[in-house]
Amino acid sequence: MHPQVKQARKAVYKGWWPLLDKYIPMMLELDPDCEIMCKEKFGLLRLRPYNIRNGRSWMDFNNIQEEAEKESATICEVCGAPGRLRMDGCWRSTLCDHCAVMDRTERIRMADSDSVQELETLVSDILCLRKGYPMKKQEFNSRIQPLCRKHKEMFGYIPDIHNYVCTPEEFVVALARSVIEQREIGVFLKEGSK
Repeated sequence: MHPQVKQARKAVYKGWWPLLDKYIPMMLELDPDCEIMCKEKFGLLRLRPYNIRNGRSWMDFNNIQEEAEKESATICEVCGAPGRLRMDGCWRSTLCDHCAVMDRTERIRMADSDSVQELETLVSDILCLRKGYPMKKQEFNSRIQPLCRKHKEMFGYIPDIHNYVCTPEEFVVALARSVIEQREIGVFLKEGSK
């Protein structure tokens, strides 16, 4: 498995992993050196290439992006069964009939049976990377995206580091604890700005 596919799997539920296996290699064929950001946005799979070096047209990448988004609207992001785009509370999700009737906490548990261990590994990786070299804001945001996505699934919003008095390391640890213990991040951090 390509390292970029492995990294992208941390950003979306298992139901969409086959889409990552299909579309990320297609993008890497266009430019093997590009970096691909993966996320869920408005209930659809988003794949965005960065650092395109070989002069390929954005249209080549855009066609693949559009295909991935269209296909993701027909596949349950949680379990991979046929699904459709639905309003889920105040945000959109692509879900099958079975997953649509479960509450968000049940879906998170079903989709991420290994979530606590995966989150602890992710937090450890982020903290080790930050100690090793200064991480740029875009890279830091990309790495904490899986935690932010899980927090949004549970509480309906993505926490912003600027709303708390903390270091980036403290924010990552609090965000992970929030998701693992299923308590809002404000329980672990003092609100306010630096």
